Amino acid sequence: MGRLRWTERQRWWLLAAAWVVLLVLGVGGFVQQSRDLDLDLGFLDHLYLTLQLAALDFQGESEAINWRLEVARFAAPAIAAGTLLQSASIVFREQFRRWRARRASGHTVVCGLGQVGARLTAALVAEGRHVVAISGDASLATSAARAAGVPVVMGDPTDPTVLRTARADRAVRVVAGWDDDAEKTVREYLKHPKCRLLGEIGLDYHYDLSPRDVQRTVFDRQ
Repeated sequence: MGRLRWTERQRWWLLAAAWVVLLVLGVGGFVQQSRDLDLDLGFLDHLYLTLQLAALDFQGESEAINWRLEVARFAAPAIAAGTLLQSASIVFREQFRRWRARRASGHTVVCGLGQVGARLTAALVAEGRHVVAISGDASLATSAARAAGVPVVMGDPTDPTVLRTARADRAVRVVAGWDDDAEKTVREYLKHPKCRLLGEIGLDYHYDLSPRDVQRTVFDRQ
């Protein structure tokens, strides 16, 4: 059974629903407590007391604590922490992706997430291979790769700094669709002191992502 993956929007909707339930429980609990103790508190007072629960600051009466308040007192800090973590994941998202990419080893670097690059990335992931992709723009293919758990380094794959971030020096292979930019990438990678040879740049009938006549043309060009 596959692991359940929540999209960012689904996580925000889940948190919103949790806050609504918390407000209903908290306000309802404080209203009931006010009635039980004959306290003269209005709706805004009950709402304020409920929001304080998120900061572990329970300022209600210690008597007549009903089940709604009991649930709200423990749920509020957890929901607040979840909201904080979700917000932090957005703020530090790119830094975390680069950190994941820098830790990669024995992986495949796919330069470019165009039509061929995106299909190749999906095929490698389906085979259980560890992939780090390099993309020059925030396209739908980039979003799809990240949704599949692939670290994506944003930048120009011909830039040595970007290649270092993707840890091309520790990769088992670097793959790029062949055009003028890809040729620059390959030539740049060949300058790396750990690079001793260039292999498997010919025909690929395994994934068969490009027409075979195009592959033969590119092979002759190489």
